[in-house]
Amino acid sequence: MSAHCRLCGRSVTDTASLPNEATRRVSCRVCGEYEIDGRAWHQFAEMTTDPSDRHLLSALARTAPVRGVDRVRVGTDLFVALLEGRIRERTFVEKRDGLLDWIAYESRKNPRSAYGAALEFNPQVDYPVAYCRPLNGDWAEWNFISQPLRDRGLIDTPENGKLRITDKGWEQLESRPKASGAQGFIAMAFKEMDPIRDAIWAGIERAGYKPMRIDRDEFVGGIMDRVVAHIRESRFVVADFTQNRGGVYYEAGFAFGLGVPVFTICRHDHLEGPDRVHFDVQHLNLLTWEEGKLPELTEHLEARIVAVLGRGPVTPPKT
Repeated sequence: MSAHCRLCGRSVTDTASLPNEATRRVSCRVCGEYEIDGRAWHQFAEMTTDPSDRHLLSALARTAPVRGVDRVRVGTDLFVALLEGRIRERTFVEKRDGLLDWIAYESRKNPRSAYGAALEFNPQVDYPVAYCRPLNGDWAEWNFISQPLRDRGLIDTPENGKLRITDKGWEQLESRPKASGAQGFIAMAFKEMDPIRDAIWAGIERAGYKPMRIDRDEFVGGIMDRVVAHIRESRFVVADFTQNRGGVYYEAGFAFGLGVPVFTICRHDHLEGPDRVHFDVQHLNLLTWEEGKLPELTEHLEARIVAVLGRGPVTPPKT
């Protein structure tokens, strides 16, 4: 059955509805694969009406595999978020780096692929990988984003219509901190802290990111090796200094050193007294929590993450 993509307007094959009622799975050359529920399918039907910034959803859907997140599910919440301007436009640096990340992912999504492969690339359909608007004859933004990658020797065009990451480009990619995904790493004491963990977990999910705590992870080898690897892969770290555990200070310091954003929290009685947090972190903007008021922690943590990083690409779970 032929239909048009609700995000970019191009003709697509409307696949069979998924088991959960009227949800559809759409495969689009521009937007990649995404799911859309029945109500949103009708809300987004008219391409000439608001919301007009649908390229932001095209980008989230198309780059989901690069960012290591599940297939994007488009619902009424995203329709309203677009109308209210709550899905932010990416910065120039994020767009430029997003383009480089996508080329790298496509080049190496098969681990056995050789370095130096050139990819077929058509900006008129591949523009979402750089979080651009549809070109529609205006290539100014696309050229402004992609040209610096060429000028700096990070990509080249060995053949017409193809792009390739150069050795200099791979060197930059493989030496930089991996902090562009959707994961939020939780550093905190383990013992008797499950309610706090759950409140932090919920705050990260509600902000649109995927929580990670090492005690829930399957790992082989030294645990600190896994901690370091997960922090490198995370978009940010939430560090709870309650109980003043040395491991939490280490993990937060490691993230700070990599330039990974760290959101610092502690129990309210740790701002002073015998359990006061170490003086090295007292100057930080610590978010405090109290027993019996953990929903407030979830709410305030969500707000702080969104204020600093913007809302993440993962659809929050329904409550």
